[in-house]
Amino acid sequence: MNPQLIRECERAHYFMQLSSYFSELTDLPFVSFAYTRYVTDTWYNQAYNINYTANDFTLTKFENILKTSETFLSERARETCFYLTPATSPANFGKFLEERNYGIFEEEAWMFFDRKKYPLLNVNNDIIIKEVSDDLLSTFEEVYQRTLPGPEVDGYIKCVVNGFIAQPPMVEIKYYIAFVDNKPVGMLSLLCFGKYAGLYAVAVDEGYRKQGICKALVSKAVDYAQKQNVEHLFLQTGNGADSQLAFEKMGFVTEFIRIGYVPQSVIENMQHG
Repeated sequence: MNPQLIRECERAHYFMQLSSYFSELTDLPFVSFAYTRYVTDTWYNQAYNINYTANDFTLTKFENILKTSETFLSERARETCFYLTPATSPANFGKFLEERNYGIFEEEAWMFFDRKKYPLLNVNNDIIIKEVSDDLLSTFEEVYQRTLPGPEVDGYIKCVVNGFIAQPPMVEIKYYIAFVDNKPVGMLSLLCFGKYAGLYAVAVDEGYRKQGICKALVSKAVDYAQKQNVEHLFLQTGNGADSQLAFEKMGFVTEFIRIGYVPQSVIENMQHG
């Protein structure tokens, strides 16, 4: 995937989640920032899109970007976090960070749906997928609480509720719940923005996994996105994780990896919500 398209997809990702997971997007010279007031989780407070295009990039210029980033995030009581992609310029920015005692805490695989493999495999007809409306929002919250527990789960739930109530301009948000025998057992979020769309918060109750529920949720979302003429439908998961293989079987292809860096002193205490 070319660098320009990577940057466009990243930007669409952040913009789609503005007013839900993210509450502030800021562009400063050579670096952009995403911040949320709702959770302190490092995964949602970060510097990204390092784009120093000049040919004379120097150690001094690196130090300026590092200082700008550390100041921006510390003023918001957040740890400094960088996400680097193959579009990062200079490409050796990660090396500079490692020399300043930063370490890798995550390799995030960006997976894109392969239109050539559409439609998805047949799904279990016993699984009922319902789009969330006002009367199902509390049920979506309950499923979220069960399937994605974590130290800041209440903050994350507040994020998805905010997204449902106050959608960003030009962004369409669809939440889905999977039911088996009238019991809500899984969920998924679909956010559409022009030719881009993202799948988020894909989760299934532990006792109902490997029964095709995730596939049914994804199939529902992909079908809707296809009807909206979405050109780039993506999701993020851990590179090498079991979920990556599962999504590959559903027609998704890993196009690039984002590498997450934080200070070494932070890594051992990190918990993902």
